[in-house]
Amino acid sequence: MSSLEKHDRGDWQASAACAGEMGSVFYPPLRPERKAVRVGRERRAKAVCESCPVRSDCLDHAMTHDERYGIWGGMTKQDRQIALARRVIATLAVERWGISRLGLARAMNKHPDVVSWWVSQRWALYPIRT
Repeated sequence: MSSLEKHDRGDWQASAACAGEMGSVFYPPLRPERKAVRVGRERRAKAVCESCPVRSDCLDHAMTHDERYGIWGGMTKQDRQIALARRVIATLAVERWGISRLGLARAMNKHPDVVSWWVSQRWALYPIRT
């Protein structure tokens, strides 16, 4: 089956810019790596994702299947957790607390540390019951 047929069938991975021998850039090694090495590896992987024609499909897959390791759609696991927390906060703010979307966007851009704290406490995993 050709790569065009796979893409037409919905197999986005065949058209990904990272397809092939580049796995070591997108996944952490089995042993610990120094922070500078990790940051460089992640930067190289994200650069590949920048020009990828199926970047959004890749990110959707990672978010839907809770991919725990690697760079998917140009985002690390921590980046994906923060994006998920932002969605949860936005939903709660708009639907339950009556905050406007514009006001929420301004607050989240002005105070991004709140989102990081939210993720670190894992509150995004537990819905607030009212």
